[in-house]
Amino acid sequence: MKWMIAKDWWAYALGIAYALVPLYMLHLDGLDPGGIVFTGCIMTAAVLFGTTIAEKLEGKSDGYRFLFTLPLGARKIVRAKFAAPLVVAVVATAVVTAMLPRFTTMRGFVDAARIAVAFAAVAGLLCVGASYTVLYLSNLNEKVRTIMLILPSGMIVLVLAAYMLMRAKIRNAEFTVYGGAGTAWRMSLIVAVGLVLYVALYRAAVAAFRRRVRF
Repeated sequence: MKWMIAKDWWAYALGIAYALVPLYMLHLDGLDPGGIVFTGCIMTAAVLFGTTIAEKLEGKSDGYRFLFTLPLGARKIVRAKFAAPLVVAVVATAVVTAMLPRFTTMRGFVDAARIAVAFAAVAGLLCVGASYTVLYLSNLNEKVRTIMLILPSGMIVLVLAAYMLMRAKIRNAEFTVYGGAGTAWRMSLIVAVGLVLYVALYRAAVAAFRRRVRF
């Protein structure tokens, strides 16, 4: 399983790099409600990004056909596909949440941003899981792969455009931010529920792979 992830390491590294883009914006503008939304949206797109690039390359190289010649089985193949974005989500979330206190002195904004980042990473993982399930149900349809590629790129463009258009209005608005002692358990709950759903999608993807993928 490790070599299946390692062969596309640079694509997943790009996903982690995408997740760090908001840190530069936060360095310029500080952590405000707009920055929290922006960081969360980019995190979701970042978790998707490495996966979609790797999957597009898999289609061009006919990688699944090669995998079918090896004594791996559907479960091991799908497990590798699901493990890589999970690593991206964990690493990116850890780095971003650790850096957030550098951009504001308001503890409430930091707590809210950490919850948003955790939620966004989980959302990205669930999008990955759903995408793989649909891809396998479609028997590796190339149009589905193309949609998987366009989705995170489109999200990034839309979020950047909305952020630049609304930045001044957001910075002048008043918000109530919920943080404090409840941050840790909220993040834990989000992650726990997300992982349960991700495992459920993994099982659905394995079943779809066994039932529909043919060469």
